[in-house]
Amino acid sequence: MKEVEAIKNPNEINRFRKIMLASNDYLYALLFTYGINTGLRISDILKLKFEDILDERKRVKSSFEVIEQKTEKKRKIIMNDSVREMLELFIKSTDRRTGYIFSRTDGVKPITRGAVWYALNRYAKEAGIKGQIGTHTLRKTFGYQLYKKGIDITRIQYILNHSNPKVTLRYIGITQEEVDDIVENLNI
Repeated sequence: MKEVEAIKNPNEINRFRKIMLASNDYLYALLFTYGINTGLRISDILKLKFEDILDERKRVKSSFEVIEQKTEKKRKIIMNDSVREMLELFIKSTDRRTGYIFSRTDGVKPITRGAVWYALNRYAKEAGIKGQIGTHTLRKTFGYQLYKKGIDITRIQYILNHSNPKVTLRYIGITQEEVDDIVENLNI
């Protein structure tokens, strides 16, 4: 199995999402937006239900907690504006508010990892994105974009639940060339 990469260019991220929206594929536009804004693994994303993210009045919560399947650790998920907007678009397109969010049917059964991989690769190709794309691309993109925004690597390590910063840097695809560029342009 080939290792997937983060989508590093913000223009490519926007193009990726625009293609999904132009195709009226709100399900995958939401999944993509959710993944790159939360850093959850695909296994945790696919098991989300509307009951997890909507309050008793069926409004989007500002945050909620999940227990990560791989680590069995509790994690608070913030529903930022990008996720909230995409979720509201999705709800309008389906008018569903029960069951699994990421379902092509009535919410009884979630879509599969394979279906997500296939869709992400199809949309990446349409967007002209090169490199290895897969379900883990979403999580890696989240970590990389945090890094590019200047978030301390130890905080990203904590969020992604990695053992040390070196693992996190390798995971998000930071190369020695990028580190050299950062130091070269510091000029204090």
